[in-house]
Amino acid sequence: VKMQATGWAESEKPFTTTLCCWKRVVRTEGISGLFCGAKAFVVRSSVLTGTQIPSYEVSKHYLKEHGIMEEGTTLHLTASMAAGLAATATCSPFDFIKTRMMNEGARYDYNSWKCFTQSVAKEGPLSLYKGAFANWLRLGPHTIVTFLVYERARDCFGVKPV
Repeated sequence: VKMQATGWAESEKPFTTTLCCWKRVVRTEGISGLFCGAKAFVVRSSVLTGTQIPSYEVSKHYLKEHGIMEEGTTLHLTASMAAGLAATATCSPFDFIKTRMMNEGARYDYNSWKCFTQSVAKEGPLSLYKGAFANWLRLGPHTIVTFLVYERARDCFGVKPV
């Protein structure tokens, strides 16, 4: 994240390699700087999983139970897209805080809650959705691939759909 946030022009890059970035972080922020944003990342990952799986299953069951679709690739694709959208909606605020903490953790005394409250106070609640479209462009396809592979693996092992 720190390497990405420094710009694209070759002359603007303060880090030439990942190791160079790690060394500078340790030198300027200490060892704890390497883990800046880790708590926010764990929370974000929990929210992602806690959203993707239930929203996929609920979408899939709703579409089947209401006779809109039958078991198959089209159903899995549609339910996956719904899960990707739900995951983006719930994860974007956590991604925002995670990225802020990884980039500017010292500014918030390495406190995610402080980062959240100061960001919302200064920039408004919608600031938590900065980059939501980019998140969706990443999470949408990831979720689709994840669940299509899951369903194919389930079929290969003879596990019936729930």
